Amino acid sequence: MYSKNQIKKLIKEQVKFIFENDLLLEADYKRKILSKFTIPESTAEYVSERLGKLSLWFLNALEKEVFDSKEDFIKYINERPFWIRSNYDNTIIKILDWLRHPLIAGTVDLKNLTLQQAIENSEKFHDELKTLGGEIDYKEENKKLVQYDNKFYWAEIPGNYSDEECKRMGHCGRTSRGDMLFSLRSDIPYGKGHTLNDSHLTVAYNSTDGIIYQSKGKKNAKPSQKYFPYFFDLIMRLPEFNGFGREYASSEDINFDDFSNDQLIKLYNKFPKAFSTYKSQKILFDRGIIKEITAKSKIILDLDVDDIDSYIQTGRDLRNDIIKLILQDPYDLYDPYYEHSNWKYSIDYVDEKNKKTILEYIEKKFPNIDISSNDIEEIIKENEDELDDIIRAINRASGDCESSDYQNYCYKQLKNTLEFWGNVEELDDTGAKIEVDIEQILDNVDAEYVSDAMERCDDDRECAFHELVSNGDIDKPRFYLDDRYTPSCNREDFNSYLVDSLDFELS
Repeated sequence: MYSKNQIKKLIKEQVKFIFENDLLLEADYKRKILSKFTIPESTAEYVSERLGKLSLWFLNALEKEVFDSKEDFIKYINERPFWIRSNYDNTIIKILDWLRHPLIAGTVDLKNLTLQQAIENSEKFHDELKTLGGEIDYKEENKKLVQYDNKFYWAEIPGNYSDEECKRMGHCGRTSRGDMLFSLRSDIPYGKGHTLNDSHLTVAYNSTDGIIYQSKGKKNAKPSQKYFPYFFDLIMRLPEFNGFGREYASSEDINFDDFSNDQLIKLYNKFPKAFSTYKSQKILFDRGIIKEITAKSKIILDLDVDDIDSYIQTGRDLRNDIIKLILQDPYDLYDPYYEHSNWKYSIDYVDEKNKKTILEYIEKKFPNIDISSNDIEEIIKENEDELDDIIRAINRASGDCESSDYQNYCYKQLKNTLEFWGNVEELDDTGAKIEVDIEQILDNVDAEYVSDAMERCDDDRECAFHELVSNGDIDKPRFYLDDRYTPSCNREDFNSYLVDSLDFELS
């Protein structure tokens, strides 16, 4: 039997072994993060999935690098749960590529590095990767997918990493989203009786979803155009091709734009699912290959009242709760103040129906007052003390009418502002529903911002739209209320309110 101390020691050693050998599950890292940082679960899940056992180092280093205190860090992340993913996704990829490289793995103690030092070291690593320029008398051990007559061929490399490709190409030789690599290689005569073998283009492919996630030349540069035909032929030989995804520096990858019309037609006929996105269909449409774009480019933006603030810029001169007031408590927007004598400015608006009601009321309640003239303005002037309830009714109707006009003004200003995003289908006390044409919005955003967001969102344009909005990369429309606006009231509306007001005051 083991003693209690021996059991504790064994448990401690097992826990240490698990941590040192990275045997924890993602859920364990997530729980460990949440035990140290009270941040949104979605953020903890993202960090744990990306960084594993490096999660706590990264969060601690980020907090010290950017924020004055842990409290400030936690508050900021809770207010912006997408901030780390939006701003540090590429940074994380670079750091992980650096740490996992065979020449680096196991040699770096991150505890001694700040986040900035880790970033600088990873960037230096990527810059200093050298291409070896080929190997003499190399014997290909990978399966050859196809051998061309001019000594070029495609090598099929199983798995998501190739040390050989890394050294040859001067890039990381790794894909996090694909499950296999293809390498365009050449084997040409070199001197007498020798050959020189080199790699020219690396492709990351996922055989499960049929998506190509990367196509890189040496040092992660865009491949030379002379290799495009080989790339096209590779796609045509794939068992499944469902389009292009994004992983690292996707602007340098070969894409649909790089193909000729004849190539696009062949791809479209063989792999129609590859053209299921709006962007890919628009390329076909612009080239005259299809007559109609059927892919969805519009979404319904369903916003709660509290969410509307995130899609507009609100002037500093406006109350923090102005949106909630407009949609849920409009009567608190405008508080008209009237002197007792203000009724004189509204009396000319009184129509015959309300005039009759007033005269009948006076005749019934104050028989001593002479109403034979039918001139209600003169009658009220001569008997203000007795007819105070009628004066209040007129003033109330006037105030309610102007208040309603101001409410309508504020509502229209808000609706007009939200129409920046698209057609406002609903706007009421529950929030807003807006039909947004994502493509139209993204066409007016910096292409680099869009590309980065698309990478983080696995080419999901709706996700990219929300990321760009959340990250402030789309200029939001400015909502303002003109303090010079003076509420007004027309005769018809005034008398409508006066009916209710007389009923309330004279009953």
